[in-house]
Amino acid sequence: MPLAQALVRDGYSVNGSTTTPEKLERLSAEQIRPFLVDLSKDILPEDFLQGDFLIINVPPRSRAGDVGEYLRQMNLTADKLRSSPVRRVIFISSTAVYPDLSRIVKEDDADASSGQYRAEGIFLNMKSPGTTVIRFAGLVGPGRHPGKFLSGKTTGGPTAPVNIIHLDDCVQIVRKSLKAKINEHIVFNACADLHPTKREFYSRMAELLSLPAPVFNDSDTAFKIIDNSRVKKFLGYEFIHKDPMQMDFQ
Repeated sequence: MPLAQALVRDGYSVNGSTTTPEKLERLSAEQIRPFLVDLSKDILPEDFLQGDFLIINVPPRSRAGDVGEYLRQMNLTADKLRSSPVRRVIFISSTAVYPDLSRIVKEDDADASSGQYRAEGIFLNMKSPGTTVIRFAGLVGPGRHPGKFLSGKTTGGPTAPVNIIHLDDCVQIVRKSLKAKINEHIVFNACADLHPTKREFYSRMAELLSLPAPVFNDSDTAFKIIDNSRVKKFLGYEFIHKDPMQMDFQ
């Protein structure tokens, strides 16, 4: 919804989807043309795909058994795209595609066996339309204050770096991707510039909400540091929220 609202303000004609009939009216109120889309029931109206761009922001469920159904839904979408006027897909993915290699990871380091990576490939392997994959790090922002994520919980890896992105940057990166003259398929990481430790970040975030701090044991865990240099170079993007410790969550 924040992305759709921003695109309406930019002057785009926006088709918006929901799986819930009761939310159609809310989309209309935001000047978004509402569509009922439910990929689990093969409901994907042709009218919905009448546009230049399709933004796919449908995350897989966390259960391993749901991967096959998720890939089926993405293949259904790809099949429908072939007869549509859409000329570019923006596929919202996740840095969860990277294994914990205890080092900086770049776009080529993804785990090819992961369901999300395989879903990306469905669109990246299409000759047309072109596809931009954006792998977002852990999302924070209004309604997603990280102080609540680990408050009062016991967890390991106190020195592991965190990979966080603010909603403001997510919206801006998609907007920049829509305006960029990109002819080829491309994959971007999107993550804040700085990576405080898990202990530093989540303890401070809980403190800001006056919530119990997480309890960290001393167990070392593997980690990853998401490299964001490609999106900054290719799109000329400068992050609004570079430091997770200084982010505004209102």
